[in-house]
Amino acid sequence: MQSLVIYTVGIKLYMQMADTGNNTATSGFVAFIVCLPLTALLSEVFYRVVDIPSIVVARAFWTFMTT
Repeated sequence: MQSLVIYTVGIKLYMQMADTGNNTATSGFVAFIVCLPLTALLSEVFYRVVDIPSIVVARAFWTFMTT
């Protein structure tokens, strides 16, 4: 999930800022500041949408198989 966010948001933001003439260090710092909370937010969404339901299904299947 992290690499997807960095490749889509971070690199595009960095390239856009670099094309407008901003400093390389400033562009990298802004991309980092944007990607950090975005990565945290998307990882929490992934956890709640994918990970928790898959655990519930796996436990239900295990219960079905052992009874």
